[in-house]
Amino acid sequence: MLRVGQHLRQSRTCRDRRFVDVEIVCDHQKDYAHSTLACVHSSFIHETMNNTSPPFRIIMNGYRARSLFHIVDWMYYGEVSTTVISRAYERTGPSNLGKVFSMFT
Repeated sequence: MLRVGQHLRQSRTCRDRRFVDVEIVCDHQKDYAHSTLACVHSSFIHETMNNTSPPFRIIMNGYRARSLFHIVDWMYYGEVSTTVISRAYERTGPSNLGKVFSMFT
């Protein structure tokens, strides 16, 4: 029997969007997440969802989409490669990368 976390990770891996309820838009690209998981990992998303009505669409322009979506992967898998973090740091600089990570703690 699959546990909830395993099921959510599997859904993400298979790009099964039947139960996702948060759309994250960054730099004209989209990613999707389950609100329960997103709210646990991100006070920013939690506050945003408390102040809006469904459907939940969170626009996070000003960041590199790929870096942001790797952070969403981290929410599901519990890890992100140090190479990804190094590249994001080089491209966004320390202050911008810090802002992104601070939204997901």
